[in-house]
Amino acid sequence: MNGNKTNFLNSVVILDTETTGINPKTSEIVELATGIYEDGILVTESSLFKSIAPISFRASAVSNISNKMVEDKLTITENWIRVYELLKFNDKAYAVAHNSKFDSAMLETAYVSALTELDEAGIIVGYEDVKWLCTYRLAKRVFADCPDIGFKLGELRYYFDLEVPEDLVLHRADADIIVCGSLLEYIIDYAIKTDQLQDTVNIGDDLYDLCWSPIPITKMPFGKHKDELIADVPTSYLLWVAENHDSVDETSGKFDEDFSNTIIAEMENRLK
Repeated sequence: MNGNKTNFLNSVVILDTETTGINPKTSEIVELATGIYEDGILVTESSLFKSIAPISFRASAVSNISNKMVEDKLTITENWIRVYELLKFNDKAYAVAHNSKFDSAMLETAYVSALTELDEAGIIVGYEDVKWLCTYRLAKRVFADCPDIGFKLGELRYYFDLEVPEDLVLHRADADIIVCGSLLEYIIDYAIKTDQLQDTVNIGDDLYDLCWSPIPITKMPFGKHKDELIADVPTSYLLWVAENHDSVDETSGKFDEDFSNTIIAEMENRLK
């Protein structure tokens, strides 16, 4: 492992949450796992948390976490000292997750709920200072030339034959971060190899820019013009999408920033 990559990985905490649902405003965290690099090895730890509302059978089917497993645990807002120990935000510059917008939103909801207790305990989490990286977005950008690829963590694991234990079962948080860490390393190597990233001391900041800059969408992902080049889709249909579709509505849970930016740029180009 080269020096720049090693130094960057040493500045990273990889994390994953298992939750009671997919809405950060109403769902609760029932497991948090984190991993940090020590001498080039990803070292993981995790904790379970009780939810106020019962875990539904559908959520348990995804996370493999049952109500019995958490019945004697504290909720995450009752146990932020443990969360603080896991996150290590004061020691790390970057937090990495697969679909980090979801995990960061889940943690922010819990963090805000626990602010009073944290202040009383004199605990400074460092939540506002860490930079978030998303391996889902990085994969979409860096592997754009790979045909028929999906961007779910499990699909990427097998598509690229990532170096993880063969018997590792996903959908528990500690397993997910092992795959996420392997994916992050693969993304860095692939991006450098394909000249999408420079192997410099600024690898972290460059990855951050690569991650959060808009990703152009070339084909219409839905509707009667699905799979057609957006450049060929009739203006009338794009106007309908802009005015009516959830994917371009920032207040919608289905808002897609990249797709929205693509539609705006295409319409602006046509008005020139």
